[in-house]
Amino acid sequence: MSRILNLRVGFGVKPTDLGTKAKNYNSLFSLLLLCAVCMLFSTHLSADEFGAVNDILSSGDKAGKKALGTIIVWLFGLALPIVCVASGAIMGYSQQKKKSEQEQNTTKIYVVTLISGIVGFFVFVIVSMIISRILFGDSNYIFGVINDFYRGAVN
Repeated sequence: MSRILNLRVGFGVKPTDLGTKAKNYNSLFSLLLLCAVCMLFSTHLSADEFGAVNDILSSGDKAGKKALGTIIVWLFGLALPIVCVASGAIMGYSQQKKKSEQEQNTTKIYVVTLISGIVGFFVFVIVSMIISRILFGDSNYIFGVINDFYRGAVN
């Protein structure tokens, strides 16, 4: 240490300055060492507040996906077939009603309404296949889901 002190004294540094600088470096090194030790044991000393937040978010994510899945099942299983069949039957009825008023024949209204409802069902099948292909990559997947939906409703 005296050799380093003698070398530095020649460059205009007072020997008393070297002592305070050494103390400052020593205290800085001790502080960095203390921070490193604290970082090593920080996982054991923490209260794990973010674990509870993570659990809440993951359970919320699961609940949201389950709710969205339920909405999709009810939409494809109940709402879309009713809308397609009913709209087909209503369109067939309105067209045949106009024709029957002109021809004075009302017996065809019921037959055309029934046939239009069946056409509406086929429209439902085609729309379901297209949407199933877009969403799930398989055009028949949604029909398995609808089948499970109605089996669950019956049991």
